[in-house]
Amino acid sequence: MNALLPTGDPYNGLGIGATAVRPFVAASKTFIPGTPHVNMGYQWTGQSVLAGDVIANSKGTVPKQLVYAAGFDAPVGSFTITFDVIGREIINGARVGLGIESGSQTLVSTFYQDTFGIVNGSAGLKYKTRKNVLFTGNLLFRMDDGGIRSRVVPLLGLSYTWH
Repeated sequence: MNALLPTGDPYNGLGIGATAVRPFVAASKTFIPGTPHVNMGYQWTGQSVLAGDVIANSKGTVPKQLVYAAGFDAPVGSFTITFDVIGREIINGARVGLGIESGSQTLVSTFYQDTFGIVNGSAGLKYKTRKNVLFTGNLLFRMDDGGIRSRVVPLLGLSYTWH
């Protein structure tokens, strides 16, 4: 189970200012030549000004989310390749759309509630140089048009363990 605490300031883009809990299940099985894995959870979040009215400082209910991931790790020589599909369904989330004002040809913004998905892919490569050093390279990329996010996000990592 994950728990998210309201430690940031939602007025400065540092969190949403609400507590959330996400129970989940995870499973993996090592096969030759790789390890598939899957996890799924459901998130409940409390009230936040970001789901209400920021100007009036009134809180609203943050939408619930179904979160999931599935993928695999597979060794290839000295490397390990990884791939994952990571998604979430936002249940009754706030959306903004465009519409035509009735009686005119004026384009206006419309606000409505809708359930929508956000799906990302993640592809990466790990290389173990010495017994305790691991280099990681990864690309997170969007697989649909849900939500506002970057097309590709790179990640480079270096891990070292002491024994």
